[in-house]
Amino acid sequence: KHRQRAWSRFIRAQRSLTNFVRRIREMSRDNAPMVLAYGSWSSVAGRPGAPCNRGVPPCPGIGFRKKLSHHFIIVHTPEHYTSKTCSVCGSLCGPCKEVDATRRAERMASAKTDAEKKRASRFSVRGLRRCCNAECAIFHNRDLNAAINIGYRCQSLLRSGRDELPSHATDEDDELSRLTAEVEDYF
Repeated sequence: KHRQRAWSRFIRAQRSLTNFVRRIREMSRDNAPMVLAYGSWSSVAGRPGAPCNRGVPPCPGIGFRKKLSHHFIIVHTPEHYTSKTCSVCGSLCGPCKEVDATRRAERMASAKTDAEKKRASRFSVRGLRRCCNAECAIFHNRDLNAAINIGYRCQSLLRSGRDELPSHATDEDDELSRLTAEVEDYF
């Protein structure tokens, strides 16, 4: 029974990966090889001994990237500031204070205990960001915005061979990006 369950689990995993690859291939306009921008966290995630992994169980990032690399060209793309940068105008994005204040007030009103009130006073909608540029001021889903910015960064890497950080990044961020690229080239 154990072997049967393991075999059926393997078949489901293979079918899931095959369907995922097929859906990505359907997005292609022609039969040219597809390039996938893959966030650079996957270079470190799950690697034994990496400082960010101490005390954290391994994640499927590296294994999934390797499986995708059999079907597509994978480009490791730095993720610095991708969720904090507006994909429309390139300005800094921050938490949406108006929505946070409304939701915080709703939670405070329904809180009964002191612990609930304390939790409600710090409540923030993590997945919602707003562009700090007054001319843009667009609302973003944090993950979708980051995915769009990773795509833009991949394009700039492929065109110029250099990662272009947003205008609000500091010199330290630029140095970190350069060092990260050197380390990734080493491995």
